[in-house]
Parts: sequence; C-alpha cells; structure tokens
Amino acid sequence: MVTPGRTGGTIMGNNDAKLIEMIRGAGFSFGPAILAESKRAGIQLALALALVEQESGFRNIFGCDRGPRKTAPWCHQDVTHDRVQALIRFVDGGGISNGVGLTQLTSIDFIRQAEAEGGAHTVEAQCRVGFRHLHDLIERHNERVGIGAYNGGEGNPSLGYADSVLGLRGKWQGRINQALGGNGAGPSGDGAVHRDLILTTPFTEGLDVRALQQAINARARELPFVVASLTRDGQFGPYTLRAVGRVAFALGLSDGICSTIEDGKVPQLAQELIRHPAKRSAADHQRAREREPELKRRAQARRAGGSAAVRWARSKIGRHENPAGSNWGHPVQDWILFTGYDGPVFWCGCFVAFAVVKRAGANVPEPIRLGFDQYINHDARNGRNGFEGTVPVNDARPGDIATFDFAHIGLVAGPTKNGMIHTIDGNTSASDGSNNNGGEVAEHRRPVSQVTCVGRLRY
Repeated sequence: MVTPGRTGGTIMGNNDAKLIEMIRGAGFSFGPAILAESKRAGIQLALALALVEQESGFRNIFGCDRGPRKTAPWCHQDVTHDRVQALIRFVDGGGISNGVGLTQLTSIDFIRQAEAEGGAHTVEAQCRVGFRHLHDLIERHNERVGIGAYNGGEGNPSLGYADSVLGLRGKWQGRINQALGGNGAGPSGDGAVHRDLILTTPFTEGLDVRALQQAINARARELPFVVASLTRDGQFGPYTLRAVGRVAFALGLSDGICSTIEDGKVPQLAQELIRHPAKRSAADHQRAREREPELKRRAQARRAGGSAAVRWARSKIGRHENPAGSNWGHPVQDWILFTGYDGPVFWCGCFVAFAVVKRAGANVPEPIRLGFDQYINHDARNGRNGFEGTVPVNDARPGDIATFDFAHIGLVAGPTKNGMIHTIDGNTSASDGSNNNGGEVAEHRRPVSQVTCVGRLRY
C-alpha cells in the first residue's frame, strides 16, 4: 500500500494515469481497480494483470468448470449481486461452488470475504481478496509454488498454471516498462548505492534494494529495542520502507532524513549510513544516544501491553461458549461483538482481539480484521492495522499473535522452546476436541511447523 507524501505523491499520480491508459490501450477494462488493489495487497502490477488475464480474461463472469448452467452455480454468466446470493444459497444447500469474477474466487470462504468487503459482485472486492490470497501464498512458499497453489491448492500446486501466469507477467511487465519509460522497470545490476529509493508501482527492484534489506536485518540484530526481519526479495515495498524508518531513527540519523523516509523516500545518504553505520557523524551518534530512552519506552510499552493481554487471557482459561456448538453466549458473544461481528462466528480471533485491544491497549484501527487469520497474515507482513511486522517463530514473545495452518489464531503466551510455540487460544479444546472450533479457552503448546505467521503489534 503506497503512502502518498510530499515526495512520492506526484510520481505515483503520473504513473497511475499512464498505467491505467496502458491497460485500456491493451483492450482491457477495470484498470483502476486492478491497480489500486495490487498496491493494497503488495503484489506487482504485472503479476496482478497476469492473474486476471489467466483467470477470467478481464471479464466479470462466473467460471464454467462444471459445464453449462443458466442457474446457480452459473456458467460464464455475468456476475451480479443477485446471482452471487443465489450461488451462496446453492453452496449452503450442499451444492458445489464456482469461480466468481476477475480473480475467480471459488472457495465459499473467499466469496464471503469479498461479500464483506463491498460485495463479491464488484471487481474491487474480487481483486482485493484474490490478490491478498496470492500474496499470502507466495509469502508462505515461493513465487512459482505460490502461484501454482492459487490454482491447485497448497497441497497440489499446479506448476504448469504458474508457468503460464509467469509468462503473462513478462508480457505485462514489458507493457508497463514501455508505459513508464523505464521508471522502476526492472532489477538493476548494480548492488552499490546509486539512487534514491521511492515507492513506485511496480515496486522498484534491484540488487541495491536487496543489499539494503540485508543491512536492515543486520542493524536490527545489533541495535537495542529495534525489530526488523525482512525477506531479502530485492523489492522496495512498504514493509521495507517502514523497517528503514525504524533503523534510521535508532541510528540517530537527522530529523530531516527520518521525515523524508516517512514521506516514502530513502535518500542515498540514509542507505549508505544504514549499510555502513561507522560512517555516521558525531551528531548522528549523539542523537542515537538521546533517542535510546524513547526506543526503550516503546519497547517497554510493547512488553507491558503483551503481558496485560496474556494475564487477561489466562484468567479466561476454561470458559466455554453456551450452548456448546453455538459460537455464542456470554462471555463469548461479548468478544465477538467487540471485534465487530453482529452474530455467531468462529471466535478464536475475537478472543485475541479483545485481549490485545480492549485489555492491553494495542493500537488496532480495524479490530474486525483480527477475526480472520488471512487478514492477520496480510496485515502483519505489510505492517498495517497496528502490526509492526512479522517476527520469526523462535523470537515470538507474549502478546504476539500467531496464526496456524489449520485456520486458527492464538495469543502467544510465552517463549518458543524445544520446537513448540506457547499460546492461549479461544474456540479451541483443552484435550482431544477441535483445534479451531472447540468452544473453549485453553492453553496450548504446538509444533512450530504448524505456524503460518507470528505478528507483532504496537502496544
């Protein structure tokens, strides 16, 4: 997600217009929605366009894997609000789902997500959910396997499908490069500091970005009270930008440089000093010493908030929903309503949301997004909705949020030891019941191999 600023806003505006015109000139619709939602999800525009072309040919239609149908689940019919509602009723009655729209959302869970985000009949919601899912798959695996999993599932990724999408991406990247006149077009072969880094669409790439990411991770290990764990993918995206800001502040770089970074631009001097901190001036060193109490205060606030969340969660161990199997009843319904839902839902994330926001004061603008594991994964990896970012599972600490590969959310209650992560969870079971719909609050130690993501909040 791009944050416009004094430096980046004009560039982004000019590029957006060029990119939308490029898509229209290629003969396709929905350019504004695809551009906006690819930014929001943090995936390359070329990949987003390739996915849409592969899945739907830029048509807002239903899939046709089940053969001709003029009623639900439809077949190559235009997607409308009423037809989506009919499809949902058809699936609820035991029928098989169907792909919906530009990104061909087929899982009923994804269709319901799109419904909650503006309506699954809208191209904006279709792209938002589809691109976010693709981003998360690539983060969990790698690019080719993640793209293949979008089609075949995580247990059976279709690599032929992935190769087709990657081929289309190359075609779209060429069009983007031409439209932008080479701005941010491709990876630079120069790993030295040689340019300012600015948030662009597509993301600026290069060996210099990769070297900066590596330096950020190294500085985070050395500096007190600083957290950063970047994937060294060579792409200058919003997560890298925020990590640069944290490290620059801790290194004592000038207020002017820190302000410029906040506005979306990393000047060459900042990159050089992050890579080689010994080159800092005496004034930089002095500012670093002066800022250490503030960094310590922030770290203590995080720990205090995490401890408060865990204390409250531990006091609820053994509480059950009432009646059993209802996903409702006091106090469960209080946690659900606080999170933003208006009726019974799987409530593991609602329990965590109440703990970290209501009881511990985490700054989470949209608590309802803590109710769904894939939203948490996306927000933690992109440093949004109150998350500082992700941390390695072995670095998990009390107050972090963990998601699991069986669609479950837990509050980290203690350090990871002996390959096991320690959590307190809602809607689980203390013994042999369901891990993710057990109806009670319980404490668990689970293998780290089951963890999808560990997100760290701002308390």
